[in-house]
Amino acid sequence: MYERIAVASKNGALARHDFGHADEFTVYENREGRVERVEVRRGRPAHGPRGQNLGHLAEIIALLSDCQAVMAGGIEFGARVLLAQRGIRPYEDPALNEDTVRRMAASWFDPRPREALAA
Repeated sequence: MYERIAVASKNGALARHDFGHADEFTVYENREGRVERVEVRRGRPAHGPRGQNLGHLAEIIALLSDCQAVMAGGIEFGARVLLAQRGIRPYEDPALNEDTVRRMAASWFDPRPREALAA
């Protein structure tokens, strides 16, 4: 089984959405050091015009339950806590792009010590 990271996206392209506003996540897998885009998953945004919907938040987290990490432009504290409770690492990056995703996924899931990756 490969390690997975879900990234907030829109129409199949990475988006700088906050986690709660995203209705789509692109899933990447680290396949023996190669980070590959494998699928797009859609759900209802956890945050709507009337604030956060905990039912939708639970649905999104369940949708991503086989992922080891989530990346988004921002992740509110409550969502961070719920993700962490389910063993999913939250990562915020307001300048989210494909290169950042590939670099972070490779370093998160690489079995070598971080010092070796910096060299």
